[in-house]
Amino acid sequence: AFLVPGSRMADGAAAFGQTWDMHEGSTDHLVLLRGRPAGAPDFLAFTTAGSIGMIGMNEAGVCVGINNLMAADGRPGVTWPFVVREMLKAETRDAALAALMRAPLAGGHNYLVLDAAGAGANVEAMPTASHVTPLASDAVAHTNHNLHEVTRRLERPRDPDSQADSEARLADARRLLDGEGLTVADLQSVTADTANICHRGEAPRFAGTCGGIVVRPATRELWAVKGRPSESGYERFALARASA
Repeated sequence: AFLVPGSRMADGAAAFGQTWDMHEGSTDHLVLLRGRPAGAPDFLAFTTAGSIGMIGMNEAGVCVGINNLMAADGRPGVTWPFVVREMLKAETRDAALAALMRAPLAGGHNYLVLDAAGAGANVEAMPTASHVTPLASDAVAHTNHNLHEVTRRLERPRDPDSQADSEARLADARRLLDGEGLTVADLQSVTADTANICHRGEAPRFAGTCGGIVVRPATRELWAVKGRPSESGYERFALARASA
């Protein structure tokens, strides 16, 4: 998953993107949920049937993405799909971050937040500690391992192959995003890169790339693909706030 500041985009509008990897059998159950809650912004959520939300954008232009992390300090508490939905009630990055910080988290996840004004942040959020990296002049990428000492201390040991895969995806994302004048199509290509980022599931886990998403909050546009981005085309969706 990644955040790209407006200064690195050809059109000046900051953007977010990510792939979603899970058991390949999940691909058939991916949906784009359109929500119209009372007293909160309408939203689009990229998720699986039965889950209230995995990745999303609301009509205020706030978007939220997620990476799984392995926490050793798990506890009874709020699970991450509910956190995503609570964050999608916000109208700014700071309000979304406040919702995350007040949640008694059950497990560890990495959250990426971006709003319509281009303010963004990457948060490694473990149940008992967190680390926030504001979006600045460079793109921010994150995969499935902790990068900061305060949260690494709370990470469960990872399978060596899984750790190597996470590190390879992170290195590729950073390399592919190291440029200027990037376009939405370029970001879609990052999610479709088959060296390490977009891949088929293999035994014994069969975890593969089941979908992808790119969001431009300033224009309330979201592009989503069901299946591997290297093999399927993105579709465009939009949210427009109704006038008062």
